[in-house]
Amino acid sequence: MIRWKSVKSSLLFGGICFMLLLLDKSLVEYNEKQKTNPYLGNSFVPQKDGLSSANSCDPSVIAELDRLKKASNKARCTANNGKEMTCMRDESEFYFPFSFIKKQYDVSGKMSKGVPMSTQWNATPYYYPIQIAQYGLQHYSRML
Repeated sequence: MIRWKSVKSSLLFGGICFMLLLLDKSLVEYNEKQKTNPYLGNSFVPQKDGLSSANSCDPSVIAELDRLKKASNKARCTANNGKEMTCMRDESEFYFPFSFIKKQYDVSGKMSKGVPMSTQWNATPYYYPIQIAQYGLQHYSRML
């Protein structure tokens, strides 16, 4: 014999799962659409003539956007004895992907100036003698 409470809760649970599945599908489609065109947003809807209806954009902003679209493009870069990767180029500057820099230089923690403070054993930061020595050695070796 089937109990009404268990059927009711099962249907409710199934309905919630179905709604979450539909929500997830719509979010995935929206994210894929944003990845294909990152400049697509909710605040700007292009008109047929390419300008907004109220001409609310400042000409200097439009000129800057055009300059950035032309100047920043993808380029092939080589690093570490021939490892090729995709970089961004802005006029005469090249920008490496952060994933490469993170693997190369072991980037972790927060960026700050001065001697690093340790949070290894306590949530409150404190100076650790070995880190102070490594900091000094790093700056000394840069001057060699």
